[in-house]
Amino acid sequence: MKKHILPLLAIIASLGVWVFFYSTLPAQMANHWSIGSGEVNGYSSKLSTFLMLNGILVLLYVLLIFAPRMDPKKNNYKAFSSSYGIMTSVIMLVLSGVNIFVVLWNAGYDIPMTRIAPIVLGIIFLVIGNFMPKVRPNFFVGIRTPWALSNDSVWRKTHRFTSKLYFVSGVIFFLLVFLPASLLNWIIIPIIVILVIVPTVHSYMVYRKELT
Repeated sequence: MKKHILPLLAIIASLGVWVFFYSTLPAQMANHWSIGSGEVNGYSSKLSTFLMLNGILVLLYVLLIFAPRMDPKKNNYKAFSSSYGIMTSVIMLVLSGVNIFVVLWNAGYDIPMTRIAPIVLGIIFLVIGNFMPKVRPNFFVGIRTPWALSNDSVWRKTHRFTSKLYFVSGVIFFLLVFLPASLLNWIIIPIIVILVIVPTVHSYMVYRKELT
């Protein structure tokens, strides 16, 4: 039950802030900002925004809870259940924080939304990077390439490498807070592309090396 406390508190906090401010929020709410300029480039009705943001939070929690039970490799989760619980809690708390910032911005508070994205990414990649080496083969969490899933040694080496890559990237994301907002798009997007492509390529290279 302990592993459910923080995720549930994250959902309750988001819903609580929404309920508290709901009557004061505008009929059309900003729900998307340009990272580079900070200008609002997405609006939706108050009810739609409420349902979308909190719906995503609840559905993600349900998915994270049931994923280990649906995974064909569900027995492997026992080896990293503590790490999985921490990662789940952090992701839920961060997303709950984003929901709350959206509400506060629309309620008239001066929230620097251009700085939220790198901080959110920094927290997520630092935490995931820290626990990545403990993740065991499964179909929902980690670098799930066919080469890693077919060979435990490739899985371990892939995740040790990716752990370092994610951790360094998390630090870089935090440092982006000190750069002009106009540069963020030009830096964040390439980093994310690298974080997707490099671990996949590395996994294949390790697999090929294991075969020789």
